[in-house]
Amino acid sequence: MRENTKYNLKNIFGSTVSNQCAIDAAKTLPWWSAIIVLLLGVLLPIIPLVVSVANTHGSNYVSSVNYGIDRDLAVTSLDLYDEKKTFVVDDDKILHYYDNGVEVKPNAEQDLTPIYRYFNTKEKQYELDVYFTQREFGDSTASINDLLKETEKHQYVLGTTIEKAEGQETSTCYTPSVLILHSKGLILRLYKHNSVNSSGSSYSGDWVCTKSGEDIITRMLTVEGKEIPADIKSLDYVKDVFTNYKGLLDECYITTINRMYILNTTVYFGIYVGVVVLLGLLIFILTRSKRNSNNYLKWYQCQFIMYWSSFAPGLLAMIFGFLLSTYAAMFFIVLMGLRGMWMSMRQLSPAYQTAA
Repeated sequence: MRENTKYNLKNIFGSTVSNQCAIDAAKTLPWWSAIIVLLLGVLLPIIPLVVSVANTHGSNYVSSVNYGIDRDLAVTSLDLYDEKKTFVVDDDKILHYYDNGVEVKPNAEQDLTPIYRYFNTKEKQYELDVYFTQREFGDSTASINDLLKETEKHQYVLGTTIEKAEGQETSTCYTPSVLILHSKGLILRLYKHNSVNSSGSSYSGDWVCTKSGEDIITRMLTVEGKEIPADIKSLDYVKDVFTNYKGLLDECYITTINRMYILNTTVYFGIYVGVVVLLGLLIFILTRSKRNSNNYLKWYQCQFIMYWSSFAPGLLAMIFGFLLSTYAAMFFIVLMGLRGMWMSMRQLSPAYQTAA
């Protein structure tokens, strides 16, 4: 092997841990090789973010703690089915509500009243309120956000359907969980049992991936090998219906997941590239001193130095991202900043050059 080849291989692989190798690689190797290393460096930390999105499902909202929503949804769906209330998505992915075959189009005042309330006869209190609205998200006074705020005001005395009196302690009150079916999607907000506190967040999805022309309630109650019962007595049937609902939540969440894919790839790719370019600019500025023996470096060489330095932070950020997924987005920025600071204080520092 020729000496020149040995020198290049040393810089290519050594740049992972050696700042001097990264500097030498930037000065001697082709510009396109630095671009390749930069792409690898910024793409590796994005992998845990993409994997995290791939492991995200709409049904996660009700999979861990569901506060009895499995039973509530099953009973509610059967009652809606018996009352001949249907919800059908058209070809434009807009949901329509029919009561005995007649389409219902509530106005902003009418949709404040639930179309169905599940009443737990044992605990003698409401557990689930179902709304239908043609409102959309927005800043108007008749938006879905305003409807959600109105549902939060529904607080009742424990063990009754009596509304909370003004000034009464909320510790003795509860709020039913809320399912809002609207033209372009659905919202589910769970409240803790016998409490006015929600689970901390709400589920929101759309009908983009839902099959057109099919009644959603009938679909939720349809279980292979079983007929829709007149009354729910089997826990297995409740489990099967809940499985159907989790499938619906996953289906309605696909658009959100696709949006998250775009965010985690394009946005973070741009941020990471921007961090590397900014550090290259800082290196160029810091080496302009007359006392610095690296003041001959051109601006593009300073950029290439940081490109060659990005692989190790990217690799480590990928590893840490899988171990601590909550902070996965920040690891590359921190590690890249540390390496840039380390390099500016050592190999590219005037004091270091003098000591050497």
